Amino acid sequence: MATETTPGALGSNEGLGAWMPTADTARLPALDAPVWLYEGGIAYIGCRTDGGEGWLWAKCYFMPYLSQSGTWTLVDADIDDDYQPTLWQPLPEPPRYTQAELDAAKTEAAALVASIRVE
Repeated sequence: MATETTPGALGSNEGLGAWMPTADTARLPALDAPVWLYEGGIAYIGCRTDGGEGWLWAKCYFMPYLSQSGTWTLVDADIDDDYQPTLWQPLPEPPRYTQAELDAAKTEAAALVASIRVE
């Protein structure tokens, strides 16, 4: 069940991760960059994309994924001039770990699982 909420309840309206007005054209997201969009009490993931005669907003069909280059990538989106979000926010930065950090976490997790005793 979808629940309507306000941008303030979704996240900060100031600083890092702030909701930005789409009317501020100097701060719009890059074309085809997946972002959070807020419209009519509902937040969804979408992007600005080339509509052929200028850009339009698009709503994602599927959740974006992290590509091997470490950037958010869209699978498919519905481009429509009916989408009129009033606010947008970048997606969070993807996690950044070295292979050594990942290997250490895997070893620590394996040791934790091995230490669990079921009686």
